[in-house]
Amino acid sequence: MALRRSLMGSMTLSNHYCSEDLLDIETAAGGFKQRKGMRQCLPLTFCVHTGLSQYMALEGTEGCSEIFYHCPDQMAQDPSAIDMFITGSSFTEWFTSYVYNVVTGQYPIIRDQIFRLTPIKL
Repeated sequence: MALRRSLMGSMTLSNHYCSEDLLDIETAAGGFKQRKGMRQCLPLTFCVHTGLSQYMALEGTEGCSEIFYHCPDQMAQDPSAIDMFITGSSFTEWFTSYVYNVVTGQYPIIRDQIFRLTPIKL
């Protein structure tokens, strides 16, 4: 089975759809962030549908060293204030857990797309 798109998986929830691609090094370097709140953060993925990316903090100088989704803090007075939805504690943990979930069937493959949502077990 050849997976042609969204190497880093897709998610569908109600009317929301996200399909992320792993960025090549040149594209990721072009998105390297130096602004306050995102200094030393490198984008790893990108979704053409939502514009969302997962970032890797290259240094822990701003309080993190994880892989995360950037979430602007809507309530903060400072526009550079951000919240983060952490998706991994390191690149190795983030990537190997993703591969493990694909290989073991935790993330189902539907119509040649990997879906990152797993069923809720009651």
